[in-house]
Amino acid sequence: MATVLVIEDDSTILENTLELLELEGFTVIGATDGMEGLEQALERLPDVIICDVMMPRLDGYGVLKEIRANSATSTIPLIFVSAKPREEILAAGATLGVSDYLIKPFRASDLLRIVRKQIANRAVS
Repeated sequence: MATVLVIEDDSTILENTLELLELEGFTVIGATDGMEGLEQALERLPDVIICDVMMPRLDGYGVLKEIRANSATSTIPLIFVSAKPREEILAAGATLGVSDYLIKPFRASDLLRIVRKQIANRAVS
């Protein structure tokens, strides 16, 4: 099954997201800030990254920029998760190459649909 890296500084959201994905059969990796998430992405090369936008040390935009700049990770789909309005995420993320986004709070079904869609899209590419 596919490996999903979740980068989220809110421990409750991180734990719940990891548990949901694991129950659905995904291999999961968790990171509590952008720097840790970037290190995990480079080390583990997940199939999909779910990344909060506002985090300490390195925000989601910084993670996305670094992921896209590295040849080993540049094609990994990255899904932004944020409480910010959709337009802000789309405007900033589109120029950097975000694959998709979710607005907090999100439904489990929406998360799973987007993760599966990104995995399927990557398999076709």
